[in-house]
Amino acid sequence: MTPVDAALAAAARGWHVFPLVPGGKTPVIRAWEERATTDPRLIRRWWADRRRNVGIAVGRSGLLVVDLDDGRGEHPPERFAGARHGADVLALLAAEAGAPVPLDTHTVATPRGRHLYFRAPAGVELRNTAGRVGWRVDSRGRGGYVVGAGSRRPEGDYRVVHRAPVADLPAWLAAALAPPPVEPAPPMRLSRRRATAYLRAIVEGEAHAVASARTGSRHDALFRAAWTLGRLVGAGELAEGEAWHVLLDASARHVGVDGCTAREVERTIRDGIAYGRRRPRWISADRRAG
Repeated sequence: MTPVDAALAAAARGWHVFPLVPGGKTPVIRAWEERATTDPRLIRRWWADRRRNVGIAVGRSGLLVVDLDDGRGEHPPERFAGARHGADVLALLAAEAGAPVPLDTHTVATPRGRHLYFRAPAGVELRNTAGRVGWRVDSRGRGGYVVGAGSRRPEGDYRVVHRAPVADLPAWLAAALAPPPVEPAPPMRLSRRRATAYLRAIVEGEAHAVASARTGSRHDALFRAAWTLGRLVGAGELAEGEAWHVLLDASARHVGVDGCTAREVERTIRDGIAYGRRRPRWISADRRAG
């Protein structure tokens, strides 16, 4: 199947697609999540260069894709001793949950593993994760995309290996992929001078986590950092403009690398700060008292 045929087939299922560079993972268009389409005419125009790979905007398509990667010759953590790849880890996690391994769903083989396609659950926002569930198990949700079937890279092809209907994401797996619950932190009641130093350390630590994040984990790192600083914004400990400045500066090195766009960064920061503001974190006693 050619990439354009694969893109049309995906669109026929209601999945929003957009073009990637030939032989790679980088989007050809800007604002790919907003512009991803199911329109056959636009798809044929975008794939006038038939070498272009297929990107699927996961969250916009109502999907959650679990990415099971191979071990690449590395040893797993002790908890997953004996596992050779993400598929083994998923089997171990399913056994722990007392549930069957969720393999009976639409599945695409990748050069280094497989993608399991699921319907995203309603009422919970699942974003991209890297290793949160277990070794070599990543996921793509809101704000993420996957390389679709029909695509080719130097390492190998992407092809459908199980044409089953897309299954619902199992509840146990949805719970494992969900962000950890956030509870408001009690005021630390530090003096103003100590609170200022502590606040600076938090901000610098989050900026470093974002700047040093690797492809595959940077979205998660940025969202967590924005959420952390958003909690401080909500408590009045940190100005929102300063939080934005710090996070944008830390993210600058990622823009334009492996498909990361300025709009994606801004959206993640906006969502993270908004989420954090709802769970204020006070540091200084006088802020809490006021």
